[in-house]
Amino acid sequence: MRIEGRHLNAPGHWYEDGNRWVATDYGWNLIRKYVIEQAKGKCEKCGKEAQYLDIHHRFGRGGGKRDDRPVLGDGTKNLLALCRFCHSETPIERRYVG
Repeated sequence: MRIEGRHLNAPGHWYEDGNRWVATDYGWNLIRKYVIEQAKGKCEKCGKEAQYLDIHHRFGRGGGKRDDRPVLGDGTKNLLALCRFCHSETPIERRYVG
């Protein structure tokens, strides 16, 4: 089931009885900006300032389980702002979010 809805004022869709939220393209741009602002423009792994930061989904995006919320309902941080090097070195945790 998919229901149109917002998270942090960004447009997207809620799935699975409101336990998972996926941003629209426009919504993702807003979420990305929010995560970088929260990280104060620094890599959340090495602490270095970076001209460009990737947004890393901590938990797997495969199997239709992507969740674009920066912090999950249980308080677990899901999205991290990482420099390119740290992003390439950081594994995705294989845990289904809910």
